[in-house]
Amino acid sequence: MVERLSFQFINSGAAKQDVKVYGTLDTGVSTLGGSRWSQIGDTITVSSSTASLKSISTTGLMFVGVTASGAAAGSRLLDYNMLVQNL
Repeated sequence: MVERLSFQFINSGAAKQDVKVYGTLDTGVSTLGGSRWSQIGDTITVSSSTASLKSISTTGLMFVGVTASGAAAGSRLLDYNMLVQNL
């Protein structure tokens, strides 16, 4: 269970990345981004060789997941860091 999340994405590649953050209260197995998951916030676009910091405050979540897309195979170089705060 988490209450507040902070993400930082650093694009180390040459192509932009479209990042989506999802959360769920489901305790079972399900596909990330599927009907049991909700996207939290807007899609985050991280251009080539740049960074993006996104802080998200939520109600309690059981799981959180992140997807990145938009870059061609071989240029998917996206570094990340996540800070979880339970207040």
